[in-house]
Amino acid sequence: MKKARSLALALCMLALALSACGTQPQQPQDDTPPAEAKRVEPLPADEGLSNPTDATLAASFLPSGIREEDGKLVMDLTVYDYELFDSVDVSNLAEGDTLVVNGKDITVTSREVSDDGLITINGGLETGGVWLAPGDGGTYYIIGMDDIKDYHEVASVTLPVDPNCILTDNSDLDNPDQQLSITEVQKISDEDAHFVPYNTQVLVEGGTVTAITRSYMP
Repeated sequence: MKKARSLALALCMLALALSACGTQPQQPQDDTPPAEAKRVEPLPADEGLSNPTDATLAASFLPSGIREEDGKLVMDLTVYDYELFDSVDVSNLAEGDTLVVNGKDITVTSREVSDDGLITINGGLETGGVWLAPGDGGTYYIIGMDDIKDYHEVASVTLPVDPNCILTDNSDLDNPDQQLSITEVQKISDEDAHFVPYNTQVLVEGGTVTAITRSYMP
């Protein structure tokens, strides 16, 4: 009789345990899909740089490329530009996203922001990543060593030159604001000239070169 009661009690306790297990609340499942990786590409390029009418151009040229053509003074220029990125897109970059730079896909593995707004992707240029600096109008642009912009060639153009065009030259810190006429610029040897997009800006007004500035470049 005791054995029967003991068996009945054991079965009852087992039934209660099974019942308790069946009534435990289920943990809610997170059905939120993982965030989709983003692809950030440069903003559309300025197509007007290939046929400039009114613009300030980052350019390179040789003094020998300033010459007479059909009775008019012209100069050969190589025009450059740099890629711009929307600041909102760049600020929202996260691991797993893709940043397209000069046509190359860079998968983001790390992102750091400095106090001055510089964004370092994948450790920066020295480790295969990039540095993005804040620009004008809600944009970012790629920079290289010494904070120079990542220029790329856009077009080669030949433009008329105003005979009164002046070069303002600040490339020599010991002799700043040197003023040279376009005729004097022509006399500089190609070997001694150093007109490159990192230090040279050419002002075009009405399709004609009206002024040139050259800055100091370390």
